Amino acid sequence: METTSRERKVAPAEDFQPDDTPPLPDDEELKALRLKHMVPESSKMKADWLLGKIGLKSKKDCLACVVYGSRLWGMATSKSDWDFLVVLREGVSLPGAASFGGKGIGEVDVQVLSEEQWQSKISAHSVLHLVIATSLPREAEWWISPDFKSRKNKISKGDLVSSCEARVQKDLKLAAKFRSKNLKRAEKVLKHAIRTLALTLQLLKHNKVLNFEEVTRRVLELRGCADPSKEPFTTIAAKLRLEIDKETATASKTKGERKRR
Repeated sequence: METTSRERKVAPAEDFQPDDTPPLPDDEELKALRLKHMVPESSKMKADWLLGKIGLKSKKDCLACVVYGSRLWGMATSKSDWDFLVVLREGVSLPGAASFGGKGIGEVDVQVLSEEQWQSKISAHSVLHLVIATSLPREAEWWISPDFKSRKNKISKGDLVSSCEARVQKDLKLAAKFRSKNLKRAEKVLKHAIRTLALTLQLLKHNKVLNFEEVTRRVLELRGCADPSKEPFTTIAAKLRLEIDKETATASKTKGERKRR
């Protein structure tokens, strides 16, 4: 009897090693894993509770409170930290980060940005922050103010590619640094580099990320690679860069044709 994708035994994302033979999860399986780890164990983990923990008295002081990190990327386990980004309204100030935890909650890390800092990230075409601004699935949005959600975030494809490549180059340097001391950390950094390239490609194509599972699948293809000069990292990165170059060239050609008209 043929085994279906639902019946296949698939190793968790974080357990893949070079010698593992299970096939990579398909999109349906990856989405199920992502959604599973986006649901808090504790019913008290809601936006009001979280914002109160970092010192905000009302959601009116907050433009956005969203989940990111491994739970958004579909790479989490039940033991993973909860990573949140909170964007404050103009005139509201808080420390830039907070961490706490507890039974049934786990570890919670909160990054806090002022509205000015957030806008600076968007203007700099930070890939992560553009993804948060344009593409978050509903389950990652713990609180989004109507005026924040309605903002138009214009993406310059040239600036986006430059920002992506700068981030990837930083990751490659970090991976080379960690490779002789901490292979797991080096692998994690390379995963971040592949994710940045894959997210950038979707932003170029659609002005948003339409398929988080496709991004995660590209990351899982690394299968334990911790060396940026070896396979499979070199092939995966080269393919993504080629696709990015094609999208950029197409955009430039279209822009040129419009000018001639």
